[in-house]
Amino acid sequence: MLLRPGKLWETVFMPKRNLRIVKRVKNVPVIGICESCQVQFQAEHQPAGQQARAQAVIQQQFNAHKCRPAGASQAGTVRTPEI
Repeated sequence: MLLRPGKLWETVFMPKRNLRIVKRVKNVPVIGICESCQVQFQAEHQPAGQQARAQAVIQQQFNAHKCRPAGASQAGTVRTPEI
């Protein structure tokens, strides 16, 4: 939620979180991104045939992360108006 000048607290629209695999090496997923906040997740190189393990590593990272709205500072998402 952001505090906007002249407005009460409002909810900032965030697209639904979705993990998308963007890079595979020999059909093993190695990089995924959150389509909502564009955070990137990586799995260490796994031998061929270890697709499930690599996917699980990326999925765990995705599940653990917290989305932030685009343009939000790292210090937090609360902004106050100038008086």
